Amino acid sequence: ADCEGSDATASRLVVTSMPAGLHRSSHAYAVSALVVFLRLPGSRAAPQLRTSTILSLSGDPTNENFATKNQAMNVWSSTPNTETLVALVHRYGDMDRRADDQEFAVAWQSDGKTMHEVHRVPMSCPNVELVVPNRGPFAYEARLDASPWSMHPECSCPPGAVACPPGVEVDTGSKKVSLSSPIESHFVNLQNEWEESIADRFVLGRLAEAVSASVAPAGPRPPNASATATDGVNLACPASRDEPIGSHSVTYGDIEKAHIRLSGVEGKWCLVRRGVCDETAKVKLCELSGAIGTIVVDHGNFAADQEIIVRYSRKHLEKATKPILFLGKAEGDMLFSNVGSSIPVQVSVGPEVAAPESERVKPGSGIVVHAMVPVGASLPPKKSYPDLFGTAGWLEVSRLRDIMFVCFPSLSEVRLYNISQPLSDITLISTIEKMPCTGRSFHDYRVLDHKDANGRFQTLLVDPSDYGNQLYYYSTEDPAKPDLVYVLRADWEGRNDGLGHVRPGGPGEPIPHRDLALLEPLLRQEPRRRCVHSGLMELAGTAIQSGTTDADDGGFGRDVACGEGDDGVCLVTLTWDGLAAVDAGSSPSSVNKFRLITSYTGTEFRDDGVPLGRLHLKINSGAQKAYASTVFSRTFYVEHSDFSYRPLQLGDSLRAYQIRELQLVRLTDYDEAQLIPFAEVGNPVKHPGGDPPDRGGRGRRGGRRGRRGGLGVSQGVMIVLMVLLGCAATGAACVVVALCRKRGGKKPVVMVPAPEQAPTTEEGTFNVVVGRPVVADVPGVVVAPGQACPTMPAVVAAGGMKPRRESSFTPQAGAE
Repeated sequence: ADCEGSDATASRLVVTSMPAGLHRSSHAYAVSALVVFLRLPGSRAAPQLRTSTILSLSGDPTNENFATKNQAMNVWSSTPNTETLVALVHRYGDMDRRADDQEFAVAWQSDGKTMHEVHRVPMSCPNVELVVPNRGPFAYEARLDASPWSMHPECSCPPGAVACPPGVEVDTGSKKVSLSSPIESHFVNLQNEWEESIADRFVLGRLAEAVSASVAPAGPRPPNASATATDGVNLACPASRDEPIGSHSVTYGDIEKAHIRLSGVEGKWCLVRRGVCDETAKVKLCELSGAIGTIVVDHGNFAADQEIIVRYSRKHLEKATKPILFLGKAEGDMLFSNVGSSIPVQVSVGPEVAAPESERVKPGSGIVVHAMVPVGASLPPKKSYPDLFGTAGWLEVSRLRDIMFVCFPSLSEVRLYNISQPLSDITLISTIEKMPCTGRSFHDYRVLDHKDANGRFQTLLVDPSDYGNQLYYYSTEDPAKPDLVYVLRADWEGRNDGLGHVRPGGPGEPIPHRDLALLEPLLRQEPRRRCVHSGLMELAGTAIQSGTTDADDGGFGRDVACGEGDDGVCLVTLTWDGLAAVDAGSSPSSVNKFRLITSYTGTEFRDDGVPLGRLHLKINSGAQKAYASTVFSRTFYVEHSDFSYRPLQLGDSLRAYQIRELQLVRLTDYDEAQLIPFAEVGNPVKHPGGDPPDRGGRGRRGGRRGRRGGLGVSQGVMIVLMVLLGCAATGAACVVVALCRKRGGKKPVVMVPAPEQAPTTEEGTFNVVVGRPVVADVPGVVVAPGQACPTMPAVVAAGGMKPRRESSFTPQAGAE
């Protein structure tokens, strides 16, 4: 830096004389010595991903979380020095109650260093779909189809709907009462033996048929019940929960073998009190005794919302066949008191039985357009289109055009709407019929609207039914006439599942349909035994892991975001593994196309405490969705999830998954014109730091060292010694010396010019399918422990996709 007329940073060798007094005061040789500093490619300040927390949502008492599934967050440019982030935020309030939940569309302004809130718009219900396009100033609110596990089924009620949400009606003979506790505070969750929720249609909101019957209490302890069941009345326990027959693992067969039955409940609702044994045992005993359904009454020991879990063993071919209700103590006691009278008490449920009127039930339909600008701006705050449609599976706006795509699962169709003037009118453009789609999937993005190699618009629907790994290419140059031209079965991981995100990639616009970055969530019980070869996911994996699959704990690719235009940098989020930066090759000066730049595995992405047997849960921890800055180069915003396994074990999923932080991630010290000798597609290498990073106390070494690229100090010293010894042995001139006079009369510095770096070349065009290449005819490569994964090259085709096997592609009429 002190040299004049010379580029010091371009040198590889710097030779300087030793300070004059050093050798005289030391035991070194009494001769002048030269100190040679080696500067190899990458030994300059190595590329780094620098992270900081730029936004933290509020905790107690409001308890806010990002609710950014699907297209519910994006970044808009505001000024040359600021940008706006808009996202959906869910406010839980009291974490133990659902009645006070709220949702907001929130806008923050960022200057690349700090963020502050500038606008907040309340949503019409605490469980809505918010669509935030990649450009402002509008966001779009819609109601979602009813889900069997929704915390707020009332948000899926369109205006005028009959019995939405469904309720429970009690006829005491003298009056009819609608119960509120099973809708507002007491809930039933059906699970299998692996603690996974199941969608059997016998809980409130899922009942397909009406059930109406009189009520009978369970009575005293049944004959043949274990002594641990106690003598409590109306408990319906075959044993205490400390015995298998009274626990959540009990099966119908266990109770039948014990010859335990209740009396007087056949053909009636079986009314039981909570306690002593697990609710699974109560329900199965009532059903085996001939009850038409089971009503569990809470003991009232807790003021918070309550949920009971009833498990059915799929191994033993069990499934729910009779309805189950859970009531609060006050309403349950009312039911018990009336059951003792001479007039039978009738309880009715079903799709025609409505819940009581409540301020929480706010029917809605269609689309609400919100102008995300501060109050007082020229734009009106919002406009509603309630007659556009009822509820939907998902909505997504094109990144290039003013077109909104809306999925309707019940109709098996996707509609295209014109949103060019959203405050004036939204009109239907066309409908893609016979297109099964679902809103319940692992895909955050289902639409990739882009231009093909000829500059004509094409629309890709990504696995819309979440089964079959199907990619549907439609010609939408005329959006009024969408024409299916190509179907690709992306079965690199599996024939019917395993496909992750499909995001735009490649050098700038237009983005041909071949420029795709396929990421795999890798939702596997045993990710350590499955080889990972999936384009950017593979590259990112080698940045974090050692390249030996079986030795690792597995990894998950959550999302990828790429900078606009010639920025050329993509950020891959790897959940608990951290982050990795990849050069997409967009910059004309880049020699690192599809090479790893660097990675980051900071402590905030580790130590989540998930046991090895449940590694699939790690996809919910650490780095989640990523968004590229529209103003600041090589800058990204990354959602950070705090995942805790202990609350999940206790059935508290809200406290287990907390997404309250937004990380600012910036790539520094990266020169795309300097070759980075890390991993390429299909060529896994060991971690740049030499050792795999620390895995949060799992006995792995080198966590910090693995964050940097380039050569370590010890490596540089060894190479310097080898160079000097080689020079002395051969007596040959090792360097070409260029003198540079330093300022202020300092001693001269001898510098060695750098050799020219030959640029790397790529065959074909920039149109690259970055996906999961295929090995022979095996859709997924599974290896035995200790066996290395095969190395596979990327699928690179000049001018188009070149299938490895013809069965993977189904060409349609008019396909290239």
